[in-house]
Amino acid sequence: MPAYSTGVCGRTESRALAMVHECQPHQWHALLQQFSDASVYQTYAHDVVIWGHSHINHFVVQKEGRVVAAAQVRIAKAPGLNVGMAYVLRGPLWRPKGLEPDPEHFRHIIRGLRAEYVLKRGLLLRLVPNVLDDGTTDLGRILAEEGFSQAADTKRYRTFMMDLSPPLDELHKRMRYGWRRGFNKTLKLDFNFTTGTTDDLFAAFLSLYREMHDRKQFTQYVDVNKFRKIQSLLPQALKLHVTICRLNGQPVASTVCDISGKTALLVFLATSKTALQTYAAHAIIWEQMKWLKAQDIRSYDLGGIDPQANPGGYQFKSGPGGQDVYFLGQFEACVNPVSLHLIHSAQRIRADYRRCRERIRKTVHSLLQKKVPCLPDDPRTQIG
Repeated sequence: MPAYSTGVCGRTESRALAMVHECQPHQWHALLQQFSDASVYQTYAHDVVIWGHSHINHFVVQKEGRVVAAAQVRIAKAPGLNVGMAYVLRGPLWRPKGLEPDPEHFRHIIRGLRAEYVLKRGLLLRLVPNVLDDGTTDLGRILAEEGFSQAADTKRYRTFMMDLSPPLDELHKRMRYGWRRGFNKTLKLDFNFTTGTTDDLFAAFLSLYREMHDRKQFTQYVDVNKFRKIQSLLPQALKLHVTICRLNGQPVASTVCDISGKTALLVFLATSKTALQTYAAHAIIWEQMKWLKAQDIRSYDLGGIDPQANPGGYQFKSGPGGQDVYFLGQFEACVNPVSLHLIHSAQRIRADYRRCRERIRKTVHSLLQKKVPCLPDDPRTQIG
């Protein structure tokens, strides 16, 4: 197995070794649990369902016999050609539990990844680090020094990040006025909440999600049904947590949350038509925050925002009082001009296709609205 010496680590004289790591799914999942920056998007279960086993590689950095950085790499190559892309989503992982975060761990793994996938295999390597752009790390500079540049024509992930460390009464005070007013109305209703990881709960979420999609007719870029399969393959410690909100025994809202790392991630939120009048989405977000605090999780990513493409979602997620933040973005390295041209051309075609789909959706929706005009109190004009 080829290994790359990536230089002296920190103040010690021990060297870090970076290498392709052949392991079984259960071994990779056990390794993920050793990192505080893990996420469902770096699990074997996720990528084997989305991409397939033959497209998955694992890469690690070892120092003094311990793995201090790791990445699950998706490989997409042109048939019969040694060109294509290596893709690391929400990675690499470089924050092992029990150790102070060391940016040199990040340096060593991106250096090793570049040596393996760019210089040796001739692929375009794209990284999407699971890192906030909050000025507390110098990873942007490290990426530039190691031969990576910001990927063109890509958006940085933007979200509202909730700090869950204050007491609940303080979190309640931080809500925006309109959102808090809606939430306070839920206190008069007898909502019931169930949180767990079972297939029955995931099936209940999917039913709500399909109902919501039929109602709102938004463009889907993620196949939520595949996440049910992903859930079945994940070990218990890494399973997604599903919360169902019921009113009068009927499911009215649901969340799917990833708590594999130190920051919880809202993966999906689904609501029924009844939720629009009862503010059930407000109730379940608050319940989720309380539950996460009980699990000793101190930060909560509300799952991404786009004020232009989805102003309603932006307005809703701004309500709980989180901080509007950006992640570092997408970075790439490539020395093979064929891989570079191939991947960038494919991405342009994909972007054009998505824009076309969205234009068609909006046109159809507009025609339907003209036939059935929305009155001011129509639920379709509300968040849900």
